[in-house]
Amino acid sequence: VDDNSGWRTIDAKATWRPDGGRHRLSFGVQQARYVLDAETRNTADWLRADGTTRIDAFAGTTTTRALFAQNAMMLQPNLELTLGGRFEQWRASDGRLANATRTVAFAEREDEFFSPKVALRYAINDDWAVRGAVARAYRFPTVSELFQGGLTSVGVLINNDPNLKPEAIAAQELSVERQLGNGTFRASLFRDVVDDALFSQLNVATLVTNIQNIDRVRTNGVEVAVDLVDVGVQGLDIAGSVTYADSRIVTNANNPASVGKRQPGVPDWRASVQATWRATDRLSATLGARYSGMQFATLDN
Repeated sequence: VDDNSGWRTIDAKATWRPDGGRHRLSFGVQQARYVLDAETRNTADWLRADGTTRIDAFAGTTTTRALFAQNAMMLQPNLELTLGGRFEQWRASDGRLANATRTVAFAEREDEFFSPKVALRYAINDDWAVRGAVARAYRFPTVSELFQGGLTSVGVLINNDPNLKPEAIAAQELSVERQLGNGTFRASLFRDVVDDALFSQLNVATLVTNIQNIDRVRTNGVEVAVDLVDVGVQGLDIAGSVTYADSRIVTNANNPASVGKRQPGVPDWRASVQATWRATDRLSATLGARYSGMQFATLDN
């Protein structure tokens, strides 16, 4: 039974362009609230009968409130600086686990984080531009990662950790853009370092498999993308990209054997291509294809 589970989000943002467009100010507020409330009961007829005695239950709530602002300012006609920041307040509350006879409640948690962003774009001439960006961000544990688990008959937690830390992500990117007359070409180098990454793994000390914080994961990569219009004939647009990523476990105290392995779910190669034919002003047709290289499912590959 999980009728009370669900989520509610609200976002409001605005953009202001003072000084004849020299500044582009963006700002806003956000709130996201996720509720988990699930219970399993014994029943003689699961299609029609109501449940009788409780088998287990888990519940909890996470709430994130955020304020953000960004200013993209033209320092020179060919030089644009973007500064941004996001302040977040995260709270986990009402967490509890239960078995047939016992309930364990978790203490409320609350944290505050600030995520800055800096980007600089320089137009070398009408055809070439270079852009660099650095940013920091956080990914908070979900309500199910924190509270969806089990409880032994003596009250010991199974398969969940209510004290999980949020992921802390440091991102860097350097890209070059080229105007092609009928489109654009872009090549980018990127690097992401994630501390306390959230993954399911076996803790070699406790021999328990659950969602845990992995000390550090690093991803280095390169991407090439092109976006063209009226290719060969008028009305035919083509867009495509190819990405290579080397994503590795750098440090993992709970499972040292995984160090040097590839991050699960991140393929080495990815590619996509999409062709759109604009037959008329009111009718278009699109054909696309995507490719993904091999992805590992577990941290030990």
